[in-house]
Amino acid sequence: MDQNNNQIQSASGEVAKTSLYLIVVIIIIAGAIYWYWQKEFSPSGPTSADIPSLEGVVDLSEGIAPADPTEGIPDLNPATAANPFEDTYQNPFEN
Repeated sequence: MDQNNNQIQSASGEVAKTSLYLIVVIIIIAGAIYWYWQKEFSPSGPTSADIPSLEGVVDLSEGIAPADPTEGIPDLNPATAANPFEDTYQNPFEN
């Protein structure tokens, strides 16, 4: 019985080793194919020499936003205009 059990364990160990080697080889081949594909078929973008200069074409001084975008907008928050609890509440820890 022991000999039969050892043969089963040995066979399963060999299958595991073979499977592991096969998986490693497949991963290496897939990586090599991916690297080759990226190297050969990836589009290269335009270089800075290919892009025309926009100097003198666009005047950016006209489209500059003001420093304070809320300038000239009225305060429409009703809580700041009329707070009914402003004079009635006193903090007990401030005295």
